[in-house]
Amino acid sequence: MSLCIAAACQDRGKSRVVIATDWKASAGIAAAEIQDKLYWIGDYMPVLIAGTITRAIELKDTYKQYLAILGSAQPAQIQVKLEDLSDFIKEPIKIFRRKLVEEHMARKFGLNYDTFRTAVGKGEIPESVAIEAFTDIAKIDLDCQLIIIVFIDRQPSIFKINMDGTIEDCENFATIGSGTYIAESVLYQRKQDSRLPLGPSVYHVFEAMKLGSIAPGVGEEHTINVLYPPGERRNDVVGEVLTEKAKEFLERQFKKFGPKPFQRLPLPPESWTADF
Repeated sequence: MSLCIAAACQDRGKSRVVIATDWKASAGIAAAEIQDKLYWIGDYMPVLIAGTITRAIELKDTYKQYLAILGSAQPAQIQVKLEDLSDFIKEPIKIFRRKLVEEHMARKFGLNYDTFRTAVGKGEIPESVAIEAFTDIAKIDLDCQLIIIVFIDRQPSIFKINMDGTIEDCENFATIGSGTYIAESVLYQRKQDSRLPLGPSVYHVFEAMKLGSIAPGVGEEHTINVLYPPGERRNDVVGEVLTEKAKEFLERQFKKFGPKPFQRLPLPPESWTADF
């Protein structure tokens, strides 16, 4: 799969979001560091993707289509309003799940969902077949994960969309992909908080990506960016890429502060009590 991270922080009293992604793409037995995992919904909402890439892009496009419904025919220029935020995050998942159900029904029965239900109601489809079909539908997941970053009044909200369609409103940070459990543990260990300064936050994200790269499916190469909210530098969201010089600096810090291998660790006398 992959590893993507978004972490909120502060830069001299102004809100920032540090994002990071690996670049690994795989298909069967082949893999390469070639997949960009940073996408956009219009000019104002960065989206990080994990899971099946085509599914993730379809879900991202569903959000883009729903944004057009909220605003106008030019979603690239629309910013979500606070009163629309809840619907904006929830409704596209419902629409996308319905697409997946329709796709499943067409592939298995050659019918759309409503036609299938009507046929079940008329007794034209055996009850056992209907029960199996509805059970299969209940098991359908999104086959992807997203992190969506929304700036409202220059304050970021970070939302994590899980495989099962559940939504997490992440105040401090979010991670997705097969390296999630390792990266999350690092960020919790480092007590990453939205009130922390930019410098330590960048290192925390770097360390989480570095350690998370040992997880299956996560690439060793990764990109780190810092996002600036609309209205601060330009009308849209501005992102800056971490330079090679800064990466070298972070590598040196990782050698100082990151986990270190060791071979010997003699325990002090009386480290053990009576046997049992």
